[in-house]
Amino acid sequence: VLQIILTALSLGCSGLNALLGPVRPPLLAAILLLQTGNWHSVVTRKPENARLVALGTAISVLISLSPEITERLRRRPQRGGAAERAADGATEVSLRVAKVSCSVCEGKVRSVAEAHTAVLRCDVDIDRSLAKLTVDAAGEAAVAAVTAEVAASLDAAGYPVTSGGREATGGGTECERAA
Repeated sequence: VLQIILTALSLGCSGLNALLGPVRPPLLAAILLLQTGNWHSVVTRKPENARLVALGTAISVLISLSPEITERLRRRPQRGGAAERAADGATEVSLRVAKVSCSVCEGKVRSVAEAHTAVLRCDVDIDRSLAKLTVDAAGEAAVAAVTAEVAASLDAAGYPVTSGGREATGGGTECERAA
């Protein structure tokens, strides 16, 4: 219930995903089996319970998929003009961001980073705790300034940046995963 409230308020997972994430697939499977049993009972023995079982199924689906549903509703479309400009002189910067462990955290990191006008795009890799920024800034000093601003904003939002570095557009190596 706490996870659902935090997700609905866009406050992130508060670390609960690290604890509950590994058991989520078996819990989803159990819910699926229980709902299948309920519907089997409705079809074979008690059709008068169909409304109640339908309500239970709808609630189960909403609760089970609340992180994904919330993220889909929150995700904003890509900035059209800015994304098209990124092809030429943009620089990619990878930041190691702590406390990113669910799709809500991923969306929050993306929205905080993309709120900066020089950030054309932010791709977040939850598994590697990486935020890859595409920055439209002229010169290394400007890229460093934008990166520092984004890092400060992420830190203020509760996602501390533990390391980062500049990469050439189209490739390069990423930071080693923090131990």
